[in-house]
Amino acid sequence: MCSADVSHEQWLSRLVDHLQKERYRLKVARRWAASAGRFLAYLTTRGTRVEAAQASDIAGYVKGER
Repeated sequence: MCSADVSHEQWLSRLVDHLQKERYRLKVARRWAASAGRFLAYLTTRGTRVEAAQASDIAGYVKGER
């Protein structure tokens, strides 16, 4: 399955699962997933695929979150 075939919700669910396996509490894992979800939404509004995201996209997102 290529990453283009996976929805944002599926990626976020995988992130929560991974963080729980790494012994993060569920509440913390969900908080990180919510942050990741906001970043994914930011990329979507800019028309940027996750695979094409650059450091400048992260910097722009973080600047906007402040």
